[in-house]
Amino acid sequence: FFGNILIGWLWLDMASHAKKALHEKDTQYSEDFYLGKIHAMKFYYKYELPKTTSLSEILLNKEVLTVDADTKIFD
Repeated sequence: FFGNILIGWLWLDMASHAKKALHEKDTQYSEDFYLGKIHAMKFYYKYELPKTTSLSEILLNKEVLTVDADTKIFD
């Protein structure tokens, strides 16, 4: 869960720098490179980041099946 959030934050940071570089006409990398960073961030936010909703539901579920399980049921 946290890994997905962290990667989302990293993509946002990279896309922000790319947007700034495009605005300032930075030529260190090509325009396509910067646009690719922005596109990759949009992809991640559209298709990957929404998965955190289901992961958070699992983590916050009050029915704890692993930690509180009676080990006798596995004998």
